[in-house]
Amino acid sequence: MAEYHILSSFPRSGDVTAVQIIAEVGDIRRFNSSKQLSTFTGSF
Repeated sequence: MAEYHILSSFPRSGDVTAVQIIAEVGDIRRFNSSKQLSTFTGSF
């Protein structure tokens, strides 16, 4: 899964963090912008 490899390559992000993000967000491609993703996660 391409998302996993990208997320796990972030500094201070490991395998567990990448899997947790994918599990919580689902298909990240459904968001058209980072603002939509940020709103979904509740961060501003």
